[in-house]
Amino acid sequence: MDLALFDFDGTITHRESIKEFVKFVLGKDFFLRMLPIVPSLFMYGLGLYGNKQIKENVLALSVAGMEISELEVLAKKFSESVIPQIIRPTAIERLRWHKEKKDVVAIVSAGLGIYIRPWAQSNGIDKVIAMELEIRNGRCTGRLIGKNCYGQEKVERIKREIDLDKYDKIYAYGDSRGDKEMLALADEAYYKPFR
Repeated sequence: MDLALFDFDGTITHRESIKEFVKFVLGKDFFLRMLPIVPSLFMYGLGLYGNKQIKENVLALSVAGMEISELEVLAKKFSESVIPQIIRPTAIERLRWHKEKKDVVAIVSAGLGIYIRPWAQSNGIDKVIAMELEIRNGRCTGRLIGKNCYGQEKVERIKREIDLDKYDKIYAYGDSRGDKEMLALADEAYYKPFR
């Protein structure tokens, strides 16, 4: 039995899913609500802010304080209505190829599990390793649990959650610098394969 590891943003999709999710949640208020983050984005561009910090700034301005039950409903709607519009058809073909071979398929992403998981379940994907929202008293804090699922952290999470010794062959698909360590883990690695 083989294992296929797929990055999500930029590999399966052609857009950043967190941005699309926040736009979906905020609707017409998106640009106004995101104005305070402009200086942080500039600092991120200069390398003074980390990726996780920017994500938490965006989440603090968009979903912090929301009840998790409300956010889960929105995430499911997002997974059904928006994600299909940003999917690369060739990525879906490859996912189906792995499923037809009876491979175990996992998405390993720095995107949010809250919306990736329902999409993955509806597409027969076996496992999702992604960023998870911190919840306190049933409400989203706007913070993320653990380190950003990027670079070596992707590999650490894979090793914690999947017994790699069970598989005859490991495939990996990614599109960015944050996927290189995961690609190095594979017997067959594909960089930017669906463009």
